[in-house]
Amino acid sequence: MVVMNESFSDLTTYLEGYETSTDPMPYVRSLMKRDDVVSGTCAVSSDMGTGTANSEFEFLTGNSMAYFKGNTPYVQFIDTEAPSLASLLAGRGYSTMAMHAYERAGCNRVKVYDRLGFETYKGIEDFDVDLDYARGYPTDEANYRQLIKDFETVDEPTVVLFFGDHEPRLSNEFYSSWFTDENELDLETTAQLHKTPFFVWGNYNLNTESIQKDSVVSLNYLSTVLFQTAGVQLSPYQEYLADLRMEHPVITARYFTTAFGDKAGTAPSAFTDSIREYQWLQYSCVFDRAHRIPGFYSQESGRQYIWWPCDGTLQREWVFC
Repeated sequence: MVVMNESFSDLTTYLEGYETSTDPMPYVRSLMKRDDVVSGTCAVSSDMGTGTANSEFEFLTGNSMAYFKGNTPYVQFIDTEAPSLASLLAGRGYSTMAMHAYERAGCNRVKVYDRLGFETYKGIEDFDVDLDYARGYPTDEANYRQLIKDFETVDEPTVVLFFGDHEPRLSNEFYSSWFTDENELDLETTAQLHKTPFFVWGNYNLNTESIQKDSVVSLNYLSTVLFQTAGVQLSPYQEYLADLRMEHPVITARYFTTAFGDKAGTAPSAFTDSIREYQWLQYSCVFDRAHRIPGFYSQESGRQYIWWPCDGTLQREWVFC
């Protein structure tokens, strides 16, 4: 089960001296510190207060918004079947359901969820529990009530991933009290303003060595980390992403990092060979359906994949063995 929580973040992690009269998330903090829980920080591409659909896209597909700046793939690009976490699990016999506590049609979700492989989709119009509202929107409590109702009879091993889609958008006065000019932030501050907490909990023994405690990982890798933590077989694409994460733990529309912690902006001139190769694989995943590598995005692993450059270009020949 995956819960992406609207604007869930922890301002105390990057606003030095920021204090509240009451800790707003004591249970989550205690949970993230537990030895049997995998937790860390998501680096997100989406702007503060917006971009939920793009965060979904990164998590579900393993692709990065670094190559889709200024766009919303749900609206512009997912116009046919596309590989995703949902289609991968559905192909292995799992039931797949998406739930969104707002209007069903938002960001083209009715069509996109079907194209990504979800068997069932519930928008707010389909909820059959009492709803609470805050500032005109259903609260996350509504989502949890519906989840509990749908899963309370499930008696099997269960794993839950919880993360925030982006930072909240607070008042300009709030940000101006911490930053001189929000539009001219250095790379380090930009990174701090685009991160959210995540944790993975299960009712069985998880692989708690899948990622180091308190690590920063970008959202495009998070479904792979989930599979590694839960002990689920990776697809070849996820194996590729797991290797790429070792070289570039963060790849977002804002910046990327190296294994040594160095940060760089996302201008194409700064791209490494690995990041360019990842760009090519994303193009194949989203656009070039006719030339996708058979089974690369959807099959169970157990196969190794080998690739090598063809005359110095981004083209690759992939061999399963």
